[in-house]
Amino acid sequence: MPYKIKTIPKKSMLETAEIVTRSEVVLNLLNTHRRWVALGIGLVLAGGLAWGWITWSLAEQNRKAQSLEYEASKQVSGESLPEAEFADRTQKAIALYQEILTNYPKSSSAPFAQYQLGNSYSELRQYDKAVAAYQDFIQRYSGQKVLLPMVYQRLGYAHLFQGDHQSALADFDQVIKLSDAWNKDQAYYEAGRVYEGLGDKASAIGRYEGLIKEFPRSPWAIEAQTRLKALGAFTSNEGERSPSISSRGDSARGILGTSVPPAAPAGETPSATGGIPEKDEINQ
Repeated sequence: MPYKIKTIPKKSMLETAEIVTRSEVVLNLLNTHRRWVALGIGLVLAGGLAWGWITWSLAEQNRKAQSLEYEASKQVSGESLPEAEFADRTQKAIALYQEILTNYPKSSSAPFAQYQLGNSYSELRQYDKAVAAYQDFIQRYSGQKVLLPMVYQRLGYAHLFQGDHQSALADFDQVIKLSDAWNKDQAYYEAGRVYEGLGDKASAIGRYEGLIKEFPRSPWAIEAQTRLKALGAFTSNEGERSPSISSRGDSARGILGTSVPPAAPAGETPSATGGIPEKDEINQ
């Protein structure tokens, strides 16, 4: 049987020619606009290098800031110290926190450093500076959902120590307004105690009842029940509201006879670390 030579279809030859033609067109375009092509490639490479440098720079800032944060935490460790030494170490911690905020304001450690700066000033009873530090936190790091409620609470304590009860109440109420505040139950209780101290019995009862209604299983609800009984808002036997008290809507200033101090005693600074979340929760 004779060998038959295979004929290449005309359509296949045309497709090959079209591919060659397109390649030539592309090469001609690249050659004609080689400056713009080179510029585009250069921009892509520069963008990649810039992104890499920014990533490295942020990582380096975080590393240095975390090192300073660790040194500051050692200064304010929980060990009991003589007052003079405690003050000296707290001042050193303040300097370290300020260094973080000045040199590494975009680092992951900056929000915690701002919070601890306020706490450190509170520990030294420098409440004007503490208030300023907490307010700076609110302006700069309002997106920190874990720390923000505690900052408002600590700001409330600082205002109490300044004798500014109305500002303290506003701070505690701000915690209550935050939908995801993890210390909202305590803020209810703190506000109730402040109202008691002011002699505003009706408002105190309102805060305690709000706490019990919203957080019935909270340990602070148990404390609130104790305070309500002390105020005569519950009968001793049935645990129900006394009609004579529940029907009062006016301020009961002076009914208690003596002022009830707020939950954070005057002259004593709450622990700077008490009640705060674990460090690894802060940036969630």
